Amino acid sequence: MKKLNKVLAVVIAVMMVLSLSVIAFAANNSTQDANNGSITVDNYDSTKNYVAYKIFDVTYADGAAADGYAYTIAGNSPWYAAVSAYATAAHGMTLSPVANTNPTTYVVTTTSSFSAPDFAEYLKDYKDNNTVNDNGTTLSNGAASGLALGYWFVTTTSGALCNLTTTHPSQTIYDKNAPLDFKKDVDDADGVVEVGQVLTYTIESELPPSLTGYDHYYYRVSDTMSNGLTFNNDVVVKFGNTTIFTRGAASGNQGTYVNPVNNDANSFTWEIDLTTVNTAYLDQSVTITYTATVNANAIVNSADTNSAILEYSNDPNDSTSFHTTPPEEVKVYTLNVDISKKDSADQTIALAGASFILYEERTENNATVKYYYQQDSNTKAVSWTTNKANAKVFTTPASGQVSFEGLDLNGATGNYFIEETAAPLGYNLPTAAFPVVITKNVAQNGDVTFTATVSAQNATVDGTDQSVQATILNEKGQLLPETGGIGTTVFYVLGIAMIFAAAVLVINKRRMAVEA
Repeated sequence: MKKLNKVLAVVIAVMMVLSLSVIAFAANNSTQDANNGSITVDNYDSTKNYVAYKIFDVTYADGAAADGYAYTIAGNSPWYAAVSAYATAAHGMTLSPVANTNPTTYVVTTTSSFSAPDFAEYLKDYKDNNTVNDNGTTLSNGAASGLALGYWFVTTTSGALCNLTTTHPSQTIYDKNAPLDFKKDVDDADGVVEVGQVLTYTIESELPPSLTGYDHYYYRVSDTMSNGLTFNNDVVVKFGNTTIFTRGAASGNQGTYVNPVNNDANSFTWEIDLTTVNTAYLDQSVTITYTATVNANAIVNSADTNSAILEYSNDPNDSTSFHTTPPEEVKVYTLNVDISKKDSADQTIALAGASFILYEERTENNATVKYYYQQDSNTKAVSWTTNKANAKVFTTPASGQVSFEGLDLNGATGNYFIEETAAPLGYNLPTAAFPVVITKNVAQNGDVTFTATVSAQNATVDGTDQSVQATILNEKGQLLPETGGIGTTVFYVLGIAMIFAAAVLVINKRRMAVEA
């Protein structure tokens, strides 16, 4: 029995040695036959230059429960300076030197604070601003093979990271930085609008051509309007020609809609996980439409801005990583015509009691038709009537000032007419209306200003609220001659008296001449 036990012990010992040898062989072999990796860019763009750089080596050990991977970087690696500068606790990366290695080899460990997208962005910025003696491997037609296993960095517009390991030696990456188109517009050509006008806003974008590698791909549009616009909460979303979301519809909607956002009723967010929709939609256009009404707050705003952003997933390995587009802004303006009534002889005197109406001329059926300005006293919404009797009449108070608010540009130039319908007491009523011409000017940098003339005279424009400041003068009336009063009788009596006195003098001279 004792001999049998000794034999079994020897057999077990041999088996343990052999098993350890197998494990050691596997571990040591991890760096030998590792040149079978490949990288393919799923949405390859021929106008870009894709280059792959190996940042870390990888060693592995096959285990019954799970595979184990260890990443290292040599001290003489062309990327060591970049990695050692990045490896901090804040970035969730640590480099630990391995004793008795020449050149020194560092084991790379990471924590939950490590972010692959941030690391990729850092590597790109480092390479753009420093000399790295690594020519890398060019991905001809978006692909490269025969690559050593390891942790690779692929440069595109920003950069991507991928693992080439024994279990996944071939990786397909999506060029996360191929930007999706995103723009916004409004259905008013000149961008100058009336209070009460309903505007239709259109956001246009596109869907990615592929979701390769993504477990979730989030696509989110957020929009916020200024207080001069009242959001009508009527959002419609289309993929291609198919409506997939209609605000207020009972069913059939896809995605998540939020309004208001952060208690702002003039805002909304619509989001969808593209991995949950029909793949036939991929690479199609996205169109989002909604309306907003210009309200009374627009009267005092320099511009009413509507701003939208698009956020979408850009890293298959990190569902919290998003690309955010710059804000797409659309600005609309509304105009005011402010009248200041003054004495023509002394312009420091403001005149009360002058009444004004405003009209524009439109061509209809080859005839000129006058449309007169109206304004709702509560909402300040502007409307127009062809009946002069229904025109909104403004009468100057003691300040001599009145305002026609919330005006459109009325075409390429705003052509309006101010008509004085009643003059202040003691002043003459002008015989003709005063033409008002307003012009929108767009600078090369996109800044918008307005200029104006009133009755061929330059008028100032207040840029804080696009108010045309017009001064209209009145002349005092002259006292006309009267009939039936004593005024002329005096002159008649004096004239007769002077004639009588002259006659007496003539008679006396003749009498004196005869007597002599």
